[in-house]
Amino acid sequence: MSVVRGPLKTEGNLILDGLGHPLTLRGVVSDWLDWQPSIANFSPLDDSSIGRMKQWGANTVRVLLSEEFWNSNDCQFVPSYAANVDRVVESITSRGMVALLNLHNNARHPCQPSNQQRMADYPGSVAFWQSVANRYRTNPLVAFDLYNEPHDITWSQWLNGGTLVDSDGVVWQAAGMQQLYDAVRSQGALNLVFASGNQWGNLPPPDNYLHGFNIVYAAHYYTCSSAPATSCTTPDPYNPAPPGQRLDAWTPTTKGHAVVVTEFGWPDPTSGTYNQNVINWAESRHVGWTAYGWYTGIAGGKAAFGILNDMNTFEPTPSGVPVKAGIEKGLFGLP
Repeated sequence: MSVVRGPLKTEGNLILDGLGHPLTLRGVVSDWLDWQPSIANFSPLDDSSIGRMKQWGANTVRVLLSEEFWNSNDCQFVPSYAANVDRVVESITSRGMVALLNLHNNARHPCQPSNQQRMADYPGSVAFWQSVANRYRTNPLVAFDLYNEPHDITWSQWLNGGTLVDSDGVVWQAAGMQQLYDAVRSQGALNLVFASGNQWGNLPPPDNYLHGFNIVYAAHYYTCSSAPATSCTTPDPYNPAPPGQRLDAWTPTTKGHAVVVTEFGWPDPTSGTYNQNVINWAESRHVGWTAYGWYTGIAGGKAAFGILNDMNTFEPTPSGVPVKAGIEKGLFGLP
């Protein structure tokens, strides 16, 4: 079974492993630590579950995190949280997989409710990345995904942050991708840094917008973002990338920069068509991908995006079949 060798770096539009060989990241996305501060047995991120990801052939696991559990100045700080993240990182990277740590949930102000916001917050998210980067900078198989799905902000705010006023009247300071990137590098961390596009990850940034090195741009796309799939009104919903639209808007970026589709899925566990089409688009461009999500797929609500039949056999749902088949390519040492 193949393993990834670090440290990883980017060169042009490629991700290279520690031997200088092109590396395509293929794997899954797992909820849990974005809303739970500890790891329970039979949960998506326990050691057994991560072992099954490896058996599938995954070389990457995108791990969703929450700022309020990590930062010591927040009312919801959990002192054991960082150690629990350590356990997950060790379980992933000791198996030769990449642990892609994503800042998923945060609060606009300390001690306010935490969730997915329009953007990272200042100064909390900067402090989060300084601490996380310092903790994992010596692990060559850890990568940092700065913020999940920025949306309803300008490109200037995406890059530099600024004052935001939400519809409920709350005024708060956002941190931009450049500030978050600089927070990572300020700790001497040379690891890969992922930056999601704007508007929920749908839109690629202007060329060379974020300044630095070892940067990977992260695309997200859901043609049907909520269950049931029958309620989807998107034209041609099984097509993730009509020419010049949706994911195909990222094609010019893929020619000059490393790009990974770090989140995609279909809100019906009985259909694998959409997931197969996303994987086909990515593979044809030598673009990596991580599919959402590694949990049980049942009809209705968020669970409809699950790619597993259950957490005992880890057999895929029909929507998970193309995901399993796609990441099995890594078992045969394909780039």
